[in-house]
Amino acid sequence: MSNLLESFPTLNNSLIEKSGFKVNEIKIDYLKDNTARKLVLTPIEENEYFLDDEFGTWTPLENNLNINMKCTILDKNILFNEEYGVANKNSSLGIAVNYYCRKTNKNISKKIVEIKYDENEPKLNFDINLSFNKGELANKLGIKLILYVDKSFENDIFANSSGSILGVYRKLEIYIEGRGSLFPIKIIEDKSQPLWFAEFNFIDINEDLFEESNICLYLNKAHKDFKWLNTERATITPLMREIISEFIALFIEDIIKKENIENICSFDYEEEQAIGNVAKYWLKFFNIKVNSFYDILHSVKTTVDTLID
Repeated sequence: MSNLLESFPTLNNSLIEKSGFKVNEIKIDYLKDNTARKLVLTPIEENEYFLDDEFGTWTPLENNLNINMKCTILDKNILFNEEYGVANKNSSLGIAVNYYCRKTNKNISKKIVEIKYDENEPKLNFDINLSFNKGELANKLGIKLILYVDKSFENDIFANSSGSILGVYRKLEIYIEGRGSLFPIKIIEDKSQPLWFAEFNFIDINEDLFEESNICLYLNKAHKDFKWLNTERATITPLMREIISEFIALFIEDIIKKENIENICSFDYEEEQAIGNVAKYWLKFFNIKVNSFYDILHSVKTTVDTLID
């Protein structure tokens, strides 16, 4: 579906607003031991997101991915308005989803719902469900919600060709690697070690990457309190929440001892996964105050408490 020439009215921000289109909710999860585990979208820029995993276990090579989007158009009849709409009342429109992943050569479009003029039923609710098997995705996933002509009666104003694209309701670019987990986690079994501990082995924050060899949170399966971490379930326990907060705070404290905070926040990192870039992102995301370790930990805990239910 593509337009060679847009010589007809198309979808614009004003029409989207007038018709009351909105995405009410986006749910993303994957299956782990027959349990659905939630993933969250962390905003970067407009329409760009990181796919974050609270557990640090989801990877595109080893896990599936399910996306559900609940959408509403409060008054679809606005689209058929002869003054500022995109079709006449005898035509029918359609909404399609186009999803693509260039790294795995995936580019698919499918029809979601047909839209017709109906004075008695102006509101339209619809869901978009996307499912991906392990290995189908890499690097970045793009999603577009497209309005197009499904069937048209010939006229001199509106698009007449079936399949003509009238515009994009919503576009998302989701980075599924590079920030796929909150931080690298490794489970060990050693009775001589505490329940958890951190290792920071990086040297150059501009070049060393945010990966297990340079930074890692270790959870000790041999410790008597390991069961309270609930690592194999979909719920984050209060104890695990405290560990997450303290680990992030320790990381920030360690990095600002090695590098001036102004340099961290102003540097333009070539590698998105550079440790300095992660620190820069966390300092902003958690709104971290760095006067003391207490301030760092308090800032982190305040934000973590709002992210993890």
